[in-house]
Amino acid sequence: MKIDNKVVLITGASSGIGEALVKEFAQHHCHLILVSRNQEKLKQIMQEISYPSNQFLIVPFDLTKYKELPTLVQKIVQKYPKIDVIINNAGVTQRSLAKETTIETTEKLFALDFFSPIYLTQLLLPYLNEPANITVISSVAGKLGSPYRSTYAAAKHALHGYFDSLRAELHKENKKIQVLIVCPGFVKTNISLNALKGDGSTHNQLDEGIQKGLDPQYVAKKILDAIQHEKEEILVAGFKESFAVFLKRFFPKVLSKILVKAKVT
Repeated sequence: MKIDNKVVLITGASSGIGEALVKEFAQHHCHLILVSRNQEKLKQIMQEISYPSNQFLIVPFDLTKYKELPTLVQKIVQKYPKIDVIINNAGVTQRSLAKETTIETTEKLFALDFFSPIYLTQLLLPYLNEPANITVISSVAGKLGSPYRSTYAAAKHALHGYFDSLRAELHKENKKIQVLIVCPGFVKTNISLNALKGDGSTHNQLDEGIQKGLDPQYVAKKILDAIQHEKEEILVAGFKESFAVFLKRFFPKVLSKILVKAKVT
């Protein structure tokens, strides 16, 4: 799939992997639809890269309010009635034991990490060009569960099931719509700062694993490459996370013993 001049929607576009993706797609002169709660940060990013005002649309929106997504979609399609790429990137992680995580916090995590991306995708399907691409940013946590990530891992596992099924359905309908699932490991973003504790408050700490993580721009380049080569799933992670995924597949009991002792924050 060629990316140049495509219409690309990116959620969670104001920081981290989302911001890096904005800059990568901008190099391909794409028309960008940017969704985030932080409207001012989105404006700042576009000013920093001196992007033409007629080539992007900023739509401030709280994606936890997923039942209001039809309103968001109507605003988008008024300017861009056809879309080529959807990047479901927005998300929040967790730093709490399962037994200490309230049902309200579980609902917040699922609202942003699962219900929002699947509903947004469903609403946008009629507006997709062909060929098109739907990308969802999952996580290594979509492959395995670790302490302090129970609900987060559950939401990411659910994404895999949903989008694998959607891919098969689109193929059966002879739709030229690719579905890509991206599984990043630790990436240098503010994700741990915004992580939810069991009571719903923010973790507000930059974890060691995050500090030593991959550069977001590197991850963004890998994602664009995967879209261009029409891949179905990619793992973008350091050695430890990649090895953990390997162990989960072939030696799950070994991984279980390691996770009991591992530092996962």
